Amino acid sequence: MSRARILLVDDEANTLFVLRDLLEDEYDVFVAENGAEGLRIFGEEQIDLVIADQRMPGMTGVEMLTRMRGVDSDCLRIVLSAFADFDAVVDAVNHGQIYQFVLKPWNPEEMFVTIRHALEHQAAQRARARLFEELRQKNATLEQATKELTEAQSSLVQSEKLAAVGKLAGNLVHEINNHIQGVRMYGGGLRAKYAGDLELKRYLESVQKMSELVHNMLESYRFYLHGAEIPFHIQRHDLPGIIEDVVAVSRMATYGRGRSISCPSSTPTSIDIDDEKLTQVLVNLVKNACEATGEGGLIVIDYEPDEEGVLISVSDNGPGIESGLIAKIWEPFYTTRGKSGLGLGLDICRSFVEGLNGVIECESTPGEGAVFRLRFRGSA
Repeated sequence: MSRARILLVDDEANTLFVLRDLLEDEYDVFVAENGAEGLRIFGEEQIDLVIADQRMPGMTGVEMLTRMRGVDSDCLRIVLSAFADFDAVVDAVNHGQIYQFVLKPWNPEEMFVTIRHALEHQAAQRARARLFEELRQKNATLEQATKELTEAQSSLVQSEKLAAVGKLAGNLVHEINNHIQGVRMYGGGLRAKYAGDLELKRYLESVQKMSELVHNMLESYRFYLHGAEIPFHIQRHDLPGIIEDVVAVSRMATYGRGRSISCPSSTPTSIDIDDEKLTQVLVNLVKNACEATGEGGLIVIDYEPDEEGVLISVSDNGPGIESGLIAKIWEPFYTTRGKSGLGLGLDICRSFVEGLNGVIECESTPGEGAVFRLRFRGSA
């Protein structure tokens, strides 16, 4: 492991000598006697931590550190100050310009501990940033694999043979599931290792939900494309929780970026449903709505329990669907997206909804958006 690099800036030679002697056994130390020289060294070397006296001729320590922050905000900055400079330094801390200040006279042992803790904090932040980047890359790989599946299926549109699509999809399902298992295992290890990082935990949970959703969708598509009977596992579930997951996954997915996806209702509602199938239907409808509206689009998932059951709707403010085409959108292989769509999504949605003893319908006015309504009777 490489040694941390520390820059000391002070116009008092004795202070520089003491600090350098204290630190050079553990760290690579650079010294400067004024702010200008400190800035020059900072521009030439990769510095992890700067320790600067506040009162120096020509340029104060805070002024120099503020300029350094504009070059590299990751570098930690510590100010040595007398009590008379207390207000100025506290103001600098509050504005995020320095990491910490140390009052004079300082104790060598306490100074060493302060520096060690600062560098440990920096190392933890850098490790966390690397983890987020690795997760982003793995999530991008998952989305790319899903995109490749869609593109591979689209190449068979002209054949209009479900058997051929099913055979290809079966092979692709196997390959993509391998990617998904890798994401699950990696995420599980990170949750155990960084159990106390709540932000990372929430991100990992979102990635896990997306990987589970893709896995479940692929399994369902495989049954559909082979013409096999689709299995349903109906249990009592919390409908707001299902919709909350759909909103979270859709916001994180590529197709949801730049769109407003929301659910205004919060009425506690239980429903007898296969939560995986309903999630897949709603995600598919939200994805279609996002693609129809483009950036700036508004997509709303809403629900309304009543005496007959529950009514769920997915609406958007897109261009809408011409009345003569509404009947066609349910037909297999019919698509309005050219080569980017296979035309099976809505047919699969209808198969799932009807398999759950529900009804799905579409209503649209050109220029005013579209709304898909799902009615499940006697389930709320």
